[in-house]
Amino acid sequence: MPWLDELVGLSLDDAHARFHRMQALWFNVMDRIAPHIRVTDHRVSPSQRARSLPVHPRVRRFAPTRAEADMVRAALSGAIANPWTLDDLSEMVHLSTKQVARVFADAYGKTPLAYLTMLCGLRRWRGRCGRPI
Repeated sequence: MPWLDELVGLSLDDAHARFHRMQALWFNVMDRIAPHIRVTDHRVSPSQRARSLPVHPRVRRFAPTRAEADMVRAALSGAIANPWTLDDLSEMVHLSTKQVARVFADAYGKTPLAYLTMLCGLRRWRGRCGRPI
């Protein structure tokens, strides 16, 4: 593809003067590459699927729960009324916010805040039914 050589040569020179030619060359390169690029319209990693769709426990794979996920679950269950944020939870277990969400979703099938929402809904339901909380 001689287009790449010309594109590189133009990018080393005054790029502003030859912008339109560089753009045309770039589109030629992308026309060749585009048929080989595959993009899915759905999420594919297990942690992304766990956060986007509710999964029955029998469908999930069994794996040991990480201590950090268990600590987050215990904190959420112990203080439901606390206004939790991912920053609070990540500081508590010394992980990044994305890592906390991923580890928790891998262990429990939902993000920490979705789990907290479920706990709040369960608490409201038990309160209405007259069962102990």
